[in-house]
Amino acid sequence: MNIAFRPSPPTAPDAPEPLGSTPVARIEIFENLAAANACWHKLDGLGAVASPYQNYDWVRLWHRHVSPHGGMTPCLIAGFDATNEPMFLWPFVRDRFGPFQIATFFGGKHATINMALWRRDVADDFTAADIKSVLKRVAGMAPDLDFLLLFNQPH
Repeated sequence: MNIAFRPSPPTAPDAPEPLGSTPVARIEIFENLAAANACWHKLDGLGAVASPYQNYDWVRLWHRHVSPHGGMTPCLIAGFDATNEPMFLWPFVRDRFGPFQIATFFGGKHATINMALWRRDVADDFTAADIKSVLKRVAGMAPDLDFLLLFNQPH
């Protein structure tokens, strides 16, 4: 079994790091679907790279019928550029895994492909270093979140 522990309490997030050609000016964590609705539909209207399991209506219905039985709550992580346009939306749900507070994709075993919604121009240029920088900032914003459990993602 592989487990990753946070070695020390996270510190306050540093100023946003420039991310190469795709600077994320702001990260926001939405705790309900309605709050993320505008961002979600904006990305969808721009032809976001996503799977059908990240469709707002599919997630909304799954959340309404499944999440209450497991005590899950939304944890939607969005990144915005300097003009306040959404760059990506990571549609996660908070859950428990043993003693840990985790975030995982909506859909559980009902979703066979899990991925974020990405604005196409951002998806083309986002690097592993960019992801690490965003994750570092998210860790500072959600210190109670122990880890992300991400299954069934395409390359």
